[in-house]
Amino acid sequence: MMYYCARLSEIGRHILPVGRSVLDERGLSTDWSGAGFSVNVKADRAVIGLGGYDSETPSYLRIYIGGRPAFKQAVSTGNEKIVIEDLGGGESEITVILSSGHGGVVTFSEIELYGENAALCGPPKEKPLKIEYIGDSLTCGYGALGGPHHRTYFAYEEDVTMAYAFMTSELLGASGRYTCISGQGIIKNCNGETGTPMPLFFRRTLKSGGEDYDHSSWVPDIVVVTAGTNDNSGGVSKPEFDLGCRAFNSQIRAAYPSAHIIWDYGICNDVYCDTLENMVKDISASDERVRYLRAVPMRSDEFGSNGHPDHHYHRRFAEQLADYIRETILK
Repeated sequence: MMYYCARLSEIGRHILPVGRSVLDERGLSTDWSGAGFSVNVKADRAVIGLGGYDSETPSYLRIYIGGRPAFKQAVSTGNEKIVIEDLGGGESEITVILSSGHGGVVTFSEIELYGENAALCGPPKEKPLKIEYIGDSLTCGYGALGGPHHRTYFAYEEDVTMAYAFMTSELLGASGRYTCISGQGIIKNCNGETGTPMPLFFRRTLKSGGEDYDHSSWVPDIVVVTAGTNDNSGGVSKPEFDLGCRAFNSQIRAAYPSAHIIWDYGICNDVYCDTLENMVKDISASDERVRYLRAVPMRSDEFGSNGHPDHHYHRRFAEQLADYIRETILK
């Protein structure tokens, strides 16, 4: 066969979803940073078609071939094509994820394969260690590709693959899911409004809303919560933050009864460090799988856009977090 074409809705058993998504007659849809899918193909060239896209803010995709980053592509109007060339005709694993899911829902609708004996192969395998990261812009990687002179949001400066969470997964050889929305907190967003707090979006299949997420569909071994920076900006008091975090910890534990839960804080300031440390000390007396990690603070030469850390800081914190997980959980 020189040509193969199929809608993603028809080949669900051949693909490995990455992150939270919805697979239906339109294709595989997602709006989470770090989410998309992996597929094994035999081809010289692959073309992945996208459905319509409705947002004034572009999203960005990062394409991997054989686990290695190949290129990035913007999504602005929908109906674009992702053209992946020079696959060599043999079996290749292709992964496509949103590196910046700040815009609308991206739908992967179909795949075309070209080459002698072009075909889909068996689905990629999930990695044995699973980690879910719950957070805000720090987890999304906003500002990681910018500089301190930028004080306005630009979607192209956000890249989850350049943030600590994604880097930690790479360092540990883990599968990661990045349940994160910029500007949100446990109780309030950065403007002091309720917005879409983490306990709410943690329940969603897509961050833009819709059906409730089935937490039993992908059960992490470890959950990392990076929260509080926006609550602090929003004026949340320490006692209020403590109560909110305790309630959210109970929500996470109910969803994942056996997971290790790591709360971290200290990237941008130390306001809630003692609050979280005391909370975890209290909870861990009866739940030893709950931990607290004080993050290494940013240095003056590690600022990216709008007061956020750049990718150099993210690498440094990823190494701290990966070492901590190895020493306390994987030992």
